[in-house]
Amino acid sequence: MHIDSQLIEKLKRNALDIGLDVFYIICMLIFMFECFHLNMIPTKFLVLIIAALLILAFILIIIDILEYKGWIKITKRACSVVLSIFLCFGAFFMWKVNSAMASIDNSPTVMTNRITVMVPADSSVNALADLSNAKIGYQEGNDADNANYVIDQLLSDTTLVNPTYESYTNYLTLAQDVLSGKVEAMIFTSSYASTLNEQIEDFDTKFKIIATFDRANSNTASQSTKDISKEPFTIYISGMDEVGEPTINLRSDVNLLLLVNPLTNHIEMVSIPRDAYVPNTAAANFPDKLTHTGIYGIDTTISTMEKVFGFPIDYYAKVSFTSLIEIVDTLGGINANVAVTFCEQDENRSFAPEDLICLNQGEQTLNGKQALAYARHRKSYGDIERTMAQQEIIKGIINKVLSADGINKVPTLLEIGPKYVSTNIPMDLVKRLIKSEAEEIQPWTFETLHMENGYSDMYPTASMGADLPLSVYILNREDVRTVYRKYLQMFETMKLNEFVFRLDDLSDPVEYPLESPYMLWTDNVTTKIYQFYSLEYPETEPSEDEENPEGEIDPNDPEGEKPNEDPNMPDHPGEPFDPTDPEPGTPEPPAETPDQDPEAPVIDPTLPVDPTQPIDPTLEP
Repeated sequence: MHIDSQLIEKLKRNALDIGLDVFYIICMLIFMFECFHLNMIPTKFLVLIIAALLILAFILIIIDILEYKGWIKITKRACSVVLSIFLCFGAFFMWKVNSAMASIDNSPTVMTNRITVMVPADSSVNALADLSNAKIGYQEGNDADNANYVIDQLLSDTTLVNPTYESYTNYLTLAQDVLSGKVEAMIFTSSYASTLNEQIEDFDTKFKIIATFDRANSNTASQSTKDISKEPFTIYISGMDEVGEPTINLRSDVNLLLLVNPLTNHIEMVSIPRDAYVPNTAAANFPDKLTHTGIYGIDTTISTMEKVFGFPIDYYAKVSFTSLIEIVDTLGGINANVAVTFCEQDENRSFAPEDLICLNQGEQTLNGKQALAYARHRKSYGDIERTMAQQEIIKGIINKVLSADGINKVPTLLEIGPKYVSTNIPMDLVKRLIKSEAEEIQPWTFETLHMENGYSDMYPTASMGADLPLSVYILNREDVRTVYRKYLQMFETMKLNEFVFRLDDLSDPVEYPLESPYMLWTDNVTTKIYQFYSLEYPETEPSEDEENPEGEIDPNDPEGEKPNEDPNMPDHPGEPFDPTDPEPGTPEPPAETPDQDPEAPVIDPTLPVDPTQPIDPTLEP
């Protein structure tokens, strides 16, 4: 009993110290658990951290057992409290990071097409029921699926009685007819609004929306199996040209391709003009502005650019105007070297004097709205200079994130990530990359590439139809090949690391990818545009009792001849043209007339207004 009473008395005297020790051990165990769960700390550092924490716990317990008095006991208590608080904050920080990354992984991969029913702003129509017995126009071309989706919804609306539907080949004519009163309303996909704003002055204010429908489409998950901590990879950054969530399909206004080499800590930033004239994979590879591919979803933008560059794009990150503003403001601003003094509209496209954002030339710190204004501005120069400004913004964001101040804001950035950034990059791979980089911290280097050797011209686009030529940027073949060479160079680093080297490699020429026959370059566009629409024919199936007419395609006979095809034309779109030879299948351009501009493109009147319309293969391009 005497021994028990002494022990109890001793415990009472040291109750505070024992409580602090227990609290420290609990905090230490939680901290260790979060370290393992986060899986971003290199093993060698993790071992050192755990060893240090265990040694500290041992020292604290020994001090209690030996019952040191005076300043040692006071110092020990203070250390216990400070260390416990530090461990709690550290565990909470890691929990927030891990939770945020998990939410990004679990964020929906569904993209939305927002479709509206619109009427003139001064119309007395305010609801769908007011359109009973009215005429409603819709676009039956490349946006027919969205229009048909809304028509199905309207047919099930019991308040809308006996409307009639009139089809149009393009939105411009449809919008003009609504304003003139030929039709009372139109079914309109909101992703085309920016394009019509360029064709109809004050388009946004001339119409009002009386109904909205959201049509969801799932995005394809990344097929890449790369270990991004050890292998070079590519990321496509697509910036939408509107405010709001990045899950809405809108024009891709900012287009940056990042070639990332984790072995050399180097990033190639390739800026692609928004008006680049490229084969739209969602419109049967008809030529279109790159920015328009965003209307069909990020998958279309990615597959289109893979066709242009000839190599796979592993991942994407899609942001909106709102995303950029929130990211930069969360970081507390970014440093950027503004190339020119200018004033630009705000994120809501307002040019009102009180809304204008004005910046002076030179190095400065930009907030979110200023960064957006600089990234969008192009009135003072051209599209190429605009892409340079966008690269400056991206570099500013990366440098700020990697700074001591920026690292503290990473959890907050990750928290807003699911709301403002849509990506298919698995967070486990991101953790692995961070863990690998932390093993041996090295600065990252950046290099920029620009598609600056092309030129702008007026040509028809798949999205707006052949009867409405738009300003497009014709890419230069050598610019694209330069990007491809940079892509190959990343993998040369892997070969050297694996000691795979042959003297013959020194003399081996670069093997360029198979060029798509649907690409239009600076050296072939003026001639190839005439025969472009004959590169692909619709398949036709004769009836069972009808013999295959001469010259018609038999879809069951892969060896069958195709009508009106140039014998030099590749049988498969993947086969390349020899850039040193004349374009295969190129017809002679029409003879010039005194009134004809020899540099102006000539649009064949037999071409379909919309690329989804069938092509008569008996017509010569």
